[in-house]
Amino acid sequence: MTHLPVTIPEGYTLLIKKGDGVAVGDKIAEKITEDEQTPQKEEKNIDVSSLLSLRPSKVRSYLKKGPGNTIKPGDTIAEKPQTLGLKSQKLISTIAGTVTKFDRMNGILYIEQEGAVEKKSERKVEEIFSPLDGTVESVSDTEVQIKGKGTGLTAVKGVGGVGEGALFPIESEEEKVVSTDIIGDCAGKIIMVDGITREALAKASAVDVAGIISTRIADEDLDYIDEKRLPVPVVEVTAEIFRKLKKEKGSVITLHGSMKMIQPHSS
Repeated sequence: MTHLPVTIPEGYTLLIKKGDGVAVGDKIAEKITEDEQTPQKEEKNIDVSSLLSLRPSKVRSYLKKGPGNTIKPGDTIAEKPQTLGLKSQKLISTIAGTVTKFDRMNGILYIEQEGAVEKKSERKVEEIFSPLDGTVESVSDTEVQIKGKGTGLTAVKGVGGVGEGALFPIESEEEKVVSTDIIGDCAGKIIMVDGITREALAKASAVDVAGIISTRIADEDLDYIDEKRLPVPVVEVTAEIFRKLKKEKGSVITLHGSMKMIQPHSS
């Protein structure tokens, strides 16, 4: 029998309790976040020079609103006097906002428009799965102990599908593994790296590595893999698990990317 601890990071909600039976791939915890996207205000330019038939160098002297001034519909932006008793020519605002800058070379006024973009939110679900068949032996806010059959391990982060191959550590002279470190011998292997660049991730997928295990992977790089729908499973593990797996160089494992699971094969 194996006694396996599964780390539960802060913010995750447990979905199991002591005594529950679990199977490989069962969801044992999840974290749900609402990622609200801050609206970007739209900037509108007003070509005062053209609208009032003025040379750009003359526009400044006719402006009624300048950088820092708020503006609302109906406000006069600029006014050009007329001769021979004619009424002055006014440029009236149809929007609300704040004047951000004035381009004196071209006679253009820039206004940051209010309420131009609607707020959006995105629901994100992160999950932790059981790496083996067994019974939940103990539960705490930071760890779940599972007793059962198998030697599965859980990763901290992960994306991608499922891959099977021999463990193949790669060393680099750089701080992270770069694209030139990815060679033909990596094909069909589960490569192990202490940090990896996005370019190296893309090349690894192109040369058909079976999977990637790293101690450091930027969230934006995991998002890139997900967005590009690259099939290669990629996980980030703790330094302790990395050292343990590195000692098993050449051993065959199955790597589950999105499920964040590592399953060594029986010898």
